[in-house]
Amino acid sequence: MNGAAAAAAARRKQQLEREEEVETAPMNTDDGYEYKILRSAWGSFRWSSSLRAALDHEARAGWDLFEKLDNNRVRLRRPVTCRAQDAELHQDPYRTWVGPTEGMMVGVVVLGIVIVMFTIIALVNLLH
Repeated sequence: MNGAAAAAAARRKQQLEREEEVETAPMNTDDGYEYKILRSAWGSFRWSSSLRAALDHEARAGWDLFEKLDNNRVRLRRPVTCRAQDAELHQDPYRTWVGPTEGMMVGVVVLGIVIVMFTIIALVNLLH
């Protein structure tokens, strides 16, 4: 990826984050609820079974679906009174990712590219 493409990708990511913070923020934050965005780098929320599994996991901490933003992001909310039980949970009530993160995906892709390159180099050296 060249510098211009990387800069464009960084700007797009910042724009999405700004949209999440500003445009999807509830109008009244004093309504006794707290909100979070749960992300899936693989877009797994397009499948109802994956979405249901994530929502069932989050429900243990009191979170419920507020809105589905797209196949990569859902917005959850829970009453602030649920914080009192957070210490008893066997999960992070404030997790923001389901499955591998974007950074992990990049690492897997880069590793795959390196493996393919070394395999090609090894094959070329064997043939000569």
